[in-house]
Amino acid sequence: MKFDDKQLAQAAKELSHAMGTSLSKPEEQVFSPAFEEKMEQLLKKQRRQKYLKRIACSAASILALLITVGCLFLALNTEARAYLQTWYRSVSIGRYTYRFNEDRRGQPLPDYEVTWLPEGYRYNRTRRFENTTLVSYRKESPTERYITPLGLEYFWISDQMALTVGAYGNHTVTQQQVTVNGKPAHLYENINSSNGQRDYILVWIDQEAGLVFRLGTSLSIEETIAVAENIRPVK
Repeated sequence: MKFDDKQLAQAAKELSHAMGTSLSKPEEQVFSPAFEEKMEQLLKKQRRQKYLKRIACSAASILALLITVGCLFLALNTEARAYLQTWYRSVSIGRYTYRFNEDRRGQPLPDYEVTWLPEGYRYNRTRRFENTTLVSYRKESPTERYITPLGLEYFWISDQMALTVGAYGNHTVTQQQVTVNGKPAHLYENINSSNGQRDYILVWIDQEAGLVFRLGTSLSIEETIAVAENIRPVK
């Protein structure tokens, strides 16, 4: 007897159905409580790892976004880019050090002076060195035994120069951000813990003039900033 392809396919289908119905249903598996507890711990660990992975991915995305925004800000903001390229400040154990990436030297330093001084202060002297100029003012007490100094130092922006402000001995230094004629500046408060005496150091950088200024006073914060804002080239 011969069978065609259609008959063979139908016979195979019926045989498969018969074998399937003859098999018994698998029994429901029952596991020990210890096994189920172990599996639950593994599932919790897996869920926790997935959660941490999502957090890490989110943090990486946020960091990438901040970097992108920062780069875009620097690309669009010429002033911010100029400050980053010109100088930077490092902080280490209460010491603040300014370093520079340009060299604006090449001509003698111009002369600067303070055009407004608090009552009782007067010009003392100017000392010119190869790379920096120091201008000092002072206020004498009625007994002429004590002198309150006020000093201005300035120099060209130069990769050969560095400026450091920091604590020493019993002194502690704190700092805050201020402005001098609209330019960013750092105001450092220096306190002598042994007698409570305090003075200030104000540092700012004039990009247009290519100069770094450092002003030291024993005045109030307001007077210190006022002195800085009244520093002018000598005519």
